[in-house]
Amino acid sequence: MTPKYSRSQRAFAECFGTAALVLVGSGSVIATLTPAGKTVPAVTEPDQLGIAFAFGLIIMALVYAIGKVSGCHINPARAFGPELVEAIAGGGAFWAQYIPVYLVPGLVGAAGVAFLYDFMANPRLVEEPVIEAVSHEDPITADSRQQP
Repeated sequence: MTPKYSRSQRAFAECFGTAALVLVGSGSVIATLTPAGKTVPAVTEPDQLGIAFAFGLIIMALVYAIGKVSGCHINPARAFGPELVEAIAGGGAFWAQYIPVYLVPGLVGAAGVAFLYDFMANPRLVEEPVIEAVSHEDPITADSRQQP
C-alpha cells in the first residue's frame, strides 16, 4: 500500500523540486558563462553537454527524492500566471498571443497524450482469455515428454 501524503506535503515537495531544478539547471548555465568571459562563442558543444547533464541529473535526483511524495512534476513554466498578474496589475497582457501559443497546444497535447497513454497502458481485448492466449505448450517440449 502506498503512503498518503497531505496536500501541503505534496505542495512543498513540488516547490522544493521546482526551486532545485531552476537553481541547478539555470545555475549550470551561469557557471558555464562566467569563466568564458567575453570569448566567442561563449558556450561550446562540450559546455552544452555539461548543461544538459546538469538538467538531467537534477531531474533524476528529484524523481528519486520527491517522486513518491508528489509525482515530481517540477514544471517551472507556469505561462498563465505571468499573463494573469500582468493583466491584474494593469499591464498589457497579450491574450491574443497566449491562447493560440500556450493554451490550445497545451490542451490538445495533454488530450493526445492521455489517449496515447490509455491506448498503450490498457490491455487490449482479445477473443480468448489472456491465460490461454499467452500460455501454450512448446511443441518441442511436448514431443520430448511423450517419448520414453
